[in-house]
Amino acid sequence: MRTALAGLLLPLFLAGCVVTSERDTLPTGVTMLGSDAGYCDGPIEIDADPDVTVDEGESVTLAVDDDEIDWQCLAGSPQAGGELECPDGTSYVRITRQEDEEEFTLECFGS
Repeated sequence: MRTALAGLLLPLFLAGCVVTSERDTLPTGVTMLGSDAGYCDGPIEIDADPDVTVDEGESVTLAVDDDEIDWQCLAGSPQAGGELECPDGTSYVRITRQEDEEEFTLECFGS
């Protein structure tokens, strides 16, 4: 009975939460340097790693070598995109999208 109840309640608990994975891990010792936000109603592709997309409810961390982070919204026609600014010294970015929201957050991290 408890297992069945837990199976029913777990999806309700997770609704609206951001799902993280091993690709959301930051190295030890980095500090948040700043953040920025953007809007997209579909998956986001970050030019630093075009093989990775960020969907609603996901969070992804990427190593970067540029303070200007270019992104593309993979929904709509024509596809929208833009550039988000990180402070000098940024070496990692984390892109987070909440479930059922068009806004995404870009957090910049460095040593």
